[in-house]
Amino acid sequence: MTGTIYLALLFAVFGVRLRNNLPLALVITLVIHYAFYKLLRVPLPWGLLQNWAW
Repeated sequence: MTGTIYLALLFAVFGVRLRNNLPLALVITLVIHYAFYKLLRVPLPWGLLQNWAW
Protein backbone atom coordinates (compact mmCIF):
# COMPACT_ATOMS: atom_id res chain seq x y z
CA MET A 1 0.00 0.00 0.00
CA THR A 2 2.77 2.41 0.90
CA GLY A 3 4.63 1.52 -2.28
CA THR A 4 1.59 2.35 -4.38
CA ILE A 5 1.16 5.72 -2.68
CA TYR A 6 4.86 6.50 -3.03
CA LEU A 7 4.90 5.60 -6.72
CA ALA A 8 1.71 7.58 -7.40
CA LEU A 9 3.24 10.67 -5.77
CA LEU A 10 6.50 10.16 -7.63
CA PHE A 11 4.66 9.83 -10.94
CA ALA A 12 2.73 13.04 -10.16
CA VAL A 13 6.00 14.90 -9.52
CA PHE A 14 7.41 13.69 -12.84
CA GLY A 15 4.29 14.71 -14.75
CA VAL A 16 2.56 11.40 -15.48
CA ARG A 17 -1.10 11.98 -16.27
CA LEU A 18 -3.41 11.43 -13.33
CA ARG A 19 -5.53 9.06 -15.42
CA ASN A 20 -2.52 6.73 -15.84
CA ASN A 21 -0.94 7.45 -12.48
CA LEU A 22 -2.83 5.22 -10.03
CA PRO A 23 -3.31 2.13 -12.23
CA LEU A 24 0.34 2.21 -13.25
CA ALA A 25 1.51 2.61 -9.65
CA LEU A 26 -0.69 -0.30 -8.55
CA VAL A 27 0.49 -2.61 -11.35
CA ILE A 28 4.16 -1.81 -10.78
CA THR A 29 3.80 -2.40 -7.03
CA LEU A 30 2.18 -5.79 -7.62
CA VAL A 31 4.84 -6.80 -10.17
CA ILE A 32 7.65 -5.86 -7.79
CA HIS A 33 5.98 -7.75 -4.94
CA TYR A 34 5.47 -10.82 -7.14
CA ALA A 35 9.08 -10.73 -8.32
CA PHE A 36 10.52 -10.61 -4.82
CA TYR A 37 8.01 -12.90 -3.11
CA LYS A 38 7.45 -15.64 -5.69
CA LEU A 39 10.45 -15.56 -8.03
CA LEU A 40 13.26 -14.61 -5.66
CA ARG A 41 11.58 -16.12 -2.56
CA VAL A 42 12.40 -13.15 -0.34
CA PRO A 43 10.21 -13.23 2.79
CA LEU A 44 8.31 -9.95 2.86
CA PRO A 45 6.24 -8.63 5.77
CA TRP A 46 2.50 -8.36 5.06
CA GLY A 47 1.74 -5.66 7.60
CA LEU A 48 -1.87 -4.50 7.28
CA LEU A 49 -2.55 -7.00 4.47
CA GLN A 50 -2.02 -10.08 6.68
CA ASN A 51 -5.71 -11.04 6.37
CA TRP A 52 -5.44 -11.24 2.57
CA ALA A 53 -2.08 -13.00 2.32
CA TRP A 54 -2.01 -15.71 -0.34
